[in-house]
Amino acid sequence: MTMKIIRILIFCLLLPFLTSCEDKVQSTIDEVEGWIAAELKIGASVEEIEAFFYRHDILVSFNKSRMSPEEIEAFYRKHDINPDNRRLESHYNAIIRNVTPKALIKAAVGIRIYVDEEKKFTRSEVKASYTSI
Repeated sequence: MTMKIIRILIFCLLLPFLTSCEDKVQSTIDEVEGWIAAELKIGASVEEIEAFFYRHDILVSFNKSRMSPEEIEAFYRKHDINPDNRRLESHYNAIIRNVTPKALIKAAVGIRIYVDEEKKFTRSEVKASYTSI
């Protein structure tokens, strides 16, 4: 019983830090989504995509799909994969680290810019990821 009370007290003490961490992460996600909406239109070229990352000083890598668009669609249909979880398409992958440098829970914001066969922008995904000390 005493251990349970100690855990509750620790959680109550840490709650303000966790909340401020989440606020910072969400504001960073919103900021990145705003950049993408303002600077990358559907069909943007590889040069425009790479210039976007360069402008914002974000390190990026490119992951080329090993499957054709038809093979990818067939795979998604066969395995009934939710459209929000589709990651087989070619995409740029980037991360903004240390979003919460002083927090107990470290946060980063991951960015994926999906492209078609001609490397033209089709959609984006911006999500948070967390690690603890």
